[in-house]
Amino acid sequence: APGTPSASLAAGTSIFVEWGSPAQDGGSAIVGFRLWRRAVYPGGPWEMCTDTEDEFKLMDDLPPGTLFTFGVAAINAFGVGDFSEESSPVYTSATQPSPPVMLQVLTIGVDRLEIAWEPGMYDGGTAVTKYCLEMQQAAGEFEQWGSQLSADQRSLNVTGLVGGAQYGFRVKAGNSVNFSGPSQALIVWTRAMSSDDFEVSTSYMPVSATTAPQPPTQAFVVLSSTSTTSPLEVNHEGDDSTNEGTSAGGNPHEGSDTGSPAEQFSPPDGQPDLETTNVGLRVSWGLPLGIIADVVGYSVACAIRDSLDFTEIAEVGPHLLHADLIGLLGNVAYRCRVATVFASGSGPYGLASKLATSPAGRPSAPGKPVAMWLNSSAMLVLWAQPLEDGGSA
Repeated sequence: APGTPSASLAAGTSIFVEWGSPAQDGGSAIVGFRLWRRAVYPGGPWEMCTDTEDEFKLMDDLPPGTLFTFGVAAINAFGVGDFSEESSPVYTSATQPSPPVMLQVLTIGVDRLEIAWEPGMYDGGTAVTKYCLEMQQAAGEFEQWGSQLSADQRSLNVTGLVGGAQYGFRVKAGNSVNFSGPSQALIVWTRAMSSDDFEVSTSYMPVSATTAPQPPTQAFVVLSSTSTTSPLEVNHEGDDSTNEGTSAGGNPHEGSDTGSPAEQFSPPDGQPDLETTNVGLRVSWGLPLGIIADVVGYSVACAIRDSLDFTEIAEVGPHLLHADLIGLLGNVAYRCRVATVFASGSGPYGLASKLATSPAGRPSAPGKPVAMWLNSSAMLVLWAQPLEDGGSA
């Protein structure tokens, strides 16, 4: 194999790669070299770049803000030789990072809440150094809230809010080049009643169900208040079934002594909403009708295409009405269903969403290779194509 290549940034998105000839030519003169590259970050397979007769190559027009490593093999009359050790990784010129993901509410009160997030998939080729939180009141414009945050601060206590009001939050990540675009917005309602902050659960431990809640229906907002003046009441207007067993003017949540809460408040027909994002799929849903205060979370199950084999792949707390699904097979159509979870167990799953296709990604692994000797110095290696190409040939 040739010597380990040396790679260095030439300018912008160009990297200069050079290497030395192999110590042995295999008994036939070296006639050229084959250069390969791999995007270490954000990730990718080895790709053949070019064949050349020289022991150097200027790689032009590479993607910006990408970390590349290179390898090289020598060529003689008998074919391509062994692959060299890969070079040290080199970044092309940086760009802005991708937006943060997985926004969630950790605690919530009347006039304050704590919000957290995770870094985006891609830092733009240089470290993320800051974050910026933007807040929207009701249906107004998003504006920066507070000062910029350091890179290691990925949660924030937001204060000075109004009880029982709707707010929207989104976050931008910044590096030495610029800020990213905004994350997907998280819409919340503050608590309408004075009490201690409510800690939002992000997981649950299902036990045998005694009172199963109804599945949620279409999404509109993350609700964090159980007050009778909350937007939950909008879902009861015009639905006579929610008032059965109640006295005139009574709270429909109280009901009669017969039947479980799930029986008293069955949800309207609807589907969760499933949409494609930059890194996967986002599924969102609406509130179940019933005793909202007892809900401890939601369970999300997905199936590929028209399969009826739904598998649970996500769990979220009661104040999140969406889940970001990452690590899916690339360019594959999915459907999702959502179930509501009480402390006493999980309710039934609701209707399946419409199909949505995940973004292209890496292919699945090829089949296990099989090797056999052809003669004393040649070996044949065979393998099967991967089951999924990641959405790209």
